[in-house]
Amino acid sequence: MSTVAELILRYRPAGLDYVTTFRDGGPLRRIRAWLAGWLLATVRLVCFRPDVLHAHVSERSSVLRKGFLVLLARALGVRTVLHCHGAEFLSWYARLPRLAKRIVAIPFRAADAVLVLGSAWHERYAALLGPIRLRELPNPVELPNPVELPQRCVRGKRDRIGVLFLGRFSDRKGSADVLEAIAGLDEATRSAITLRMAGDGDLDGMRALAERLEVRAEITGWAGAEEKAGMVREASVFVLPSKDEGMPMALLEAMAAGLVPVVSPVGAIPELVCDGENGLLVEPGNPEQLREALARLCRDPSLRNRLAETARAQASRFDVRDYVQRLDQVWAEVSAGAR
Repeated sequence: MSTVAELILRYRPAGLDYVTTFRDGGPLRRIRAWLAGWLLATVRLVCFRPDVLHAHVSERSSVLRKGFLVLLARALGVRTVLHCHGAEFLSWYARLPRLAKRIVAIPFRAADAVLVLGSAWHERYAALLGPIRLRELPNPVELPNPVELPQRCVRGKRDRIGVLFLGRFSDRKGSADVLEAIAGLDEATRSAITLRMAGDGDLDGMRALAERLEVRAEITGWAGAEEKAGMVREASVFVLPSKDEGMPMALLEAMAAGLVPVVSPVGAIPELVCDGENGLLVEPGNPEQLREALARLCRDPSLRNRLAETARAQASRFDVRDYVQRLDQVWAEVSAGAR
């Protein structure tokens, strides 16, 4: 969500005023950011009456923070856009008691436009939340300069296939499945893979699991922009066997750089990756299927290079420059009162 906001500010800064209501860190730091963001956004809504309030929302407390601002903006006559990013929002909402569901649905029904990441989400939001003004807006990606697509193959001791995982170390992201899949490969294939994993979450647990499974892996905390770009340049395959997703920015960035995606068909991912055409799809929670997909890519460099080329071509459809034009159109229509 923050990456999307940063891209919008970078490519469409004119006329935008950005207020954050979230900061990484401990509870006190988060509460301070929440209150400061609420206060600042409230002052700007009351004093300046912008044409449109665009609120990025995920799930849980984010719904409360942004929902309050949407309702305040509507009370002041300011048009509103609620932009949904949370991979777990729908499952979280489905578990709520009936009264809580009614309360959570209020800002979604009040918004002049509710943006979702793809057609699958469009259907599910409509089914759960009822009459809301839905529009589809897939995430954007900043396309890198043309890069040499990976040509490395498994031949001899010096050749390596770089496999990259970026995301939270958690059951939802399937991070342990990556280690289990590689642990089950034959020795020749395992020795050809260079595995790098970066993210937040249970870092110590992941390292302990890698040691127990005897998988050689570089497992680090969350990478900054430059460090992440270096990891992407050195990899050939991007792996993310998640159980639940929206439209992962890390996946878009990896495809744009010519990495082969090995991912699960959840959330909006099937609208990005078609099995055997621009990547490989594996069922979540299935390390055996993931293992076979990685083995195929290691055995067949021509398949790997073909999928890499088509992955990059697919990612080019999500160029951030086109994205901000579509977003401008949404804002213009909302501001004019179109519904």
